[in-house]
Amino acid sequence: GDVGAPIPFPGVDVSGMRRGQGGLGRGLSVVGPGMGLIRADENERGDVPGEMLDRALRERQARIRAAVERENVSASGLGARDARRVLAVRTSEALEGGASAILRPDRRRRILDLAQGMGLRPFDANLVIAIVQDSARRGVGIEHEETSARLELVGSAQTSDVPERTHGVWMSVAWAVCAGLALAGVLIGWVMGAG
Repeated sequence: GDVGAPIPFPGVDVSGMRRGQGGLGRGLSVVGPGMGLIRADENERGDVPGEMLDRALRERQARIRAAVERENVSASGLGARDARRVLAVRTSEALEGGASAILRPDRRRRILDLAQGMGLRPFDANLVIAIVQDSARRGVGIEHEETSARLELVGSAQTSDVPERTHGVWMSVAWAVCAGLALAGVLIGWVMGAG
C-alpha cells in the first residue's frame, strides 16, 4: 500500500491527511485503545499541543482507574459502613509523609479509640492500620483490590459485645435504683416508727 495514505477510522474524515500528520484532524487525537478521541486546542500551525493532550489523557485514565477501583470495592465484601473500611479511610487520612506513611502516636490513639467504639478488637484495629500503611508505602490506595482483599481478612466488628456491655450498664443502674428505693423505704419506716 501507499505509505502516505491516511489510516481509516469509522466516522472520521481523513481526506487530505497523510500518515504521520499530528492527530486525526483539527484538534483531534487518538489517545489509546478503547479510549476514544479527545479534542484539544490547536496552536497557530494546527498541531495539537502535546502537554494538553498528555494532561487530558492522564485525567481520563485517572477517572477510569477511579471508576474501576470503586467497582472493585462495591463488588468486594466491604461495604461503605463496614468498620474495617471506615477505620482504613480514617487511617489513610491521618497518615503523613507521603510514601513514608507515618502515623503520629496521638493520631494512632484516636484511631484505636474509634476502632474500639465501632466494636473492633485492638489487634484487628492495629492490623487495619498496618495494611493501610503498607499500601501507602507501596503506592496503592485503600480502594485498590489487593488492599480491600487484605482488609477482608481482618476480623470484623464484634457487634454482639456492644449490646452485652450496654445491657450490663443498664442492669447496674437498675440495681442501684432498686437498692436506693429499698434504703429510702427502710429510712422512712424508721423515721415513722420513731415518731
